[in-house]
Amino acid sequence: CFFFSSRRRHTRCSGVSWARRCVQETDIIFGVIIDTFADLRDRNTKIEFDSENVCFICDLKKWDFLKNGLSFKEHTTKKHNLWNYVYYIAHLKNTHPKEMSGIESYVHKKLANGDLTWLPIQKSLSLEERKAIKQDNAEDVLDLSLIHI
Repeated sequence: CFFFSSRRRHTRCSGVSWARRCVQETDIIFGVIIDTFADLRDRNTKIEFDSENVCFICDLKKWDFLKNGLSFKEHTTKKHNLWNYVYYIAHLKNTHPKEMSGIESYVHKKLANGDLTWLPIQKSLSLEERKAIKQDNAEDVLDLSLIHI
């Protein structure tokens, strides 16, 4: 009877440990799945944030435009419209080099070499103009205040 009951206890323990191991393995698998989805969600959130707050062409932040009184939406839809750059590159690919203007030839050579220095990275004419105007205004105010002293 001892042998029989001992064997039962061993079987019962095996069943419990087997069930416990199955639960642990499924917990590990579900944990990996949940972490993967959390990483994907974080990555998508970052992509969405960047698409709404960073210019794809010049990589300037929305805040840079807002603090200078410029419209970020106008900048990304008119000044640095992604599709205008795509169409320009397609135009260069479909144009014979002898029919290109000087600027087109320059950009075509840069593209052929994989050089992206022709893009306005960290540059925006409207932002630079606005900063120059603010600088001039600040200098004028300083000059006027010095005259009154």
